[in-house]
Amino acid sequence: MKKEETEIIEKNGHRVSITPNHRERDGVLYNSYIVRATILGERKSQTAPTLKKAREKASALLGQLKEKGGLVATYTPQQVAIIESALGMVTTAKVTLTQAVTQYTEAAQYLPAGVSLVEAVRGYASRVAKESVKPISVSALVEKYKENIKDTSDEHQRTIGIKLDRIAAFFRCNVDDVTAEEIDQWLQSLEVGPLTRNHHRTAIVSLFRYAQRKNYLPKGGMTEADSSDTAKTESKAIEAYTPAEAFFILKNIEKRWKPYVAIGLFAGIRPQEILNLQWEDIKQDHIEVRASESKVGIRRIVPRVPALTAWLKTFRKKKGPIAPVFKGGNMSRQQSLGRAMRGVVAVAVKNAQVPKATKAQKELGSMKVIFDGLRHSFISYRLAIVKDFPQVAMEAGNSVEIIQRHYNKRATEKEASVFFGLKP
Repeated sequence: MKKEETEIIEKNGHRVSITPNHRERDGVLYNSYIVRATILGERKSQTAPTLKKAREKASALLGQLKEKGGLVATYTPQQVAIIESALGMVTTAKVTLTQAVTQYTEAAQYLPAGVSLVEAVRGYASRVAKESVKPISVSALVEKYKENIKDTSDEHQRTIGIKLDRIAAFFRCNVDDVTAEEIDQWLQSLEVGPLTRNHHRTAIVSLFRYAQRKNYLPKGGMTEADSSDTAKTESKAIEAYTPAEAFFILKNIEKRWKPYVAIGLFAGIRPQEILNLQWEDIKQDHIEVRASESKVGIRRIVPRVPALTAWLKTFRKKKGPIAPVFKGGNMSRQQSLGRAMRGVVAVAVKNAQVPKATKAQKELGSMKVIFDGLRHSFISYRLAIVKDFPQVAMEAGNSVEIIQRHYNKRATEKEASVFFGLKP
């Protein structure tokens, strides 16, 4: 039996395909044809038992189809698939296949060698968009952006302000003249580590997106800053204080910083969040981290473990900030805490070096200040005790993925029992 091929009928920009769909059952061949049509963007499908009936249905779908007005041809299944795909794309673009091919053919005559039509259109669109933006120098943009973030914390304004000043000093031109390549050159010229470099990149990305919102750069799509390279950073293993180190810190830290340290160790609240905590947020059985003070903008409840209650007992106040307040704001508070922590470490190291140092003192000789060590300690030991990723993630204000990736099996249950058993 001769293999039948798909028939395609077109008329006035519409088309119908007739595809053989014969099937054999129990030794008997059953003829069948599928009639498919895309009419005004709507796909329709019907079946017919004979080719004659299929053509009649195709004709009906196209309306009053006359032999003169239509085109009857045969295509291979592969060709049909190509046509179907092309029709789907032009339907989305709201043009006919004929219009699409005609416009491409005409445009291709003007394309330089090696340049695609898409590249040419993007270049044209970019030039048109650039002509519609308001010109502004990078230094003037930086000043406007600084004004825009005045409602943010003093610490944020200070840290990003340093980076913004470096941006203004390097790029002495209009913002729409800056390229991704030039941004990469600037980032490399900073001679800093990959993490700090990425922090500078984040600053210029934020600046350029602000420029987009204010019509200083073309809207829509990525900015040149977005297209700059991100430095590769190595993921460092989480470090935590040993129970002995945690106890030494609690016993030797300046009195005014004891509540801060206790909450960091036994509640795992972020440093900035503790600085924002008030004594009113310390409830009988939990600590409330308000959404307005949370890093992620979500209110959370952190349980008060017995160890925390014991360490806070002698410092409890009815109201006011947990951490000491300085005229210089949070920056001065962080500097004071840093000095206090380094002082504790210095004492531990000194004690380990005395001639008659005990075994416990010698073990503390390698003690160091760990970045976010209070919080890392809580999460590590808490997970070892409760063995529940979602619970610890909720208490810490982190994702389950982060808890699993960084804190799983960082401590044993025995170590955790000692840690949460620390009392004044």
